[in-house]
Amino acid sequence: MLKNCIADYAPAQAQIVSLNQNEVVHHSFLVTVVKKQGLGYRPESKVELGCHLTNQRLILKPVNTASDIDVQSFLLSEIEGFKVVRSLALTSYAQFSIKPSQHQPSKDLLLAVRAFPHQQSGVNATNRSEDFVHLGNGLLGLGHGPTSANPKVQALQAALAHEGLVLVNFWLPGCRPCMELEKVLESLLGQYGDQIKLFSLNAENNQEIAMQYGVECFPTVLLVKSGVVVNQIVGAIPKSIVTKLLERHVQPVVLKVNA
Repeated sequence: MLKNCIADYAPAQAQIVSLNQNEVVHHSFLVTVVKKQGLGYRPESKVELGCHLTNQRLILKPVNTASDIDVQSFLLSEIEGFKVVRSLALTSYAQFSIKPSQHQPSKDLLLAVRAFPHQQSGVNATNRSEDFVHLGNGLLGLGHGPTSANPKVQALQAALAHEGLVLVNFWLPGCRPCMELEKVLESLLGQYGDQIKLFSLNAENNQEIAMQYGVECFPTVLLVKSGVVVNQIVGAIPKSIVTKLLERHVQPVVLKVNA
């Protein structure tokens, strides 16, 4: 549960962040990267960072520059989870863990967490790290306990790990255009072999996921490659147009016929 008003963490309007296609900033915090020192923590530098949680990434950007040169970003699929490491009266600290990969071992990043000054609607400045952790884990589909993860989010993350193109189909029950588009997609899948994976989500039962991806109309199909939304299909558009959109990213499989 949030300790402070959600308005404290609305996207910081003063921050200019270069976003990917269909990427949406949900929450912003003011943070400093810190290191553990004895019983306390010390800043790694004096640079304050805007920490922006989007439906795709966690973005760290110096607040006093419009340049993207010093921006660090981590895909949500790379993040293992968020946790509180210490809450004090004036400053609170949180940690997020980067999953190990072929190129680097697991990594923990420690942050002193605050709200942007102009966003603090209340006098309570404590527990910012708890809110950062709550909202961050919410975007990952994780709750406060190990058994409270949303299985649909876990299934979606597993689908997005597919090396090819992933079609995330948001539909509603009783929606005739949704049914028409799904038939078109299913009829096309066989033409592309293992290059395409279809993942369908009932948006009525998964409203938070739909909101995170900015989906408002149905049907909407997001074309995702390497964790990034590269295009989208909205409405029951003709099969020929769907084919053209797909073939910007994959090509039909040529079937070998035995003579």
